[in-house]
Amino acid sequence: MGNKVVKKEETVKEVAFIEFVPAYEVVLKAGSQIKQGQALSLDVATGKYVKFVAGSTALPKTVYKGIDTLNNSTDTEIQVYRSADLDGNLVLGITKKSYDAIDNLEKYGIYIK
Repeated sequence: MGNKVVKKEETVKEVAFIEFVPAYEVVLKAGSQIKQGQALSLDVATGKYVKFVAGSTALPKTVYKGIDTLNNSTDTEIQVYRSADLDGNLVLGITKKSYDAIDNLEKYGIYIK
């Protein structure tokens, strides 16, 4: 009897339709748990990025590009989009009706489609 080989396809959905400018690195503040496509806002007191929470006064400035799920206990350097068209269905933390957040992301060259 032979071994059965099961072909398994794993699809990785890309958040960006088009990336206009290459990603850059920022520091994610310790204690954040984020996934690919997470909207991030800047903590102006520390100069580090944190997970954007809807209804927060700190609007998002960028989106996490990495494919890893991070649960960091220390400050961590991560890659974020600098300028890109992103799939609104895959961006975490905002919806297509989060008008203030989307408007702020557009100021930084990130467009939610």
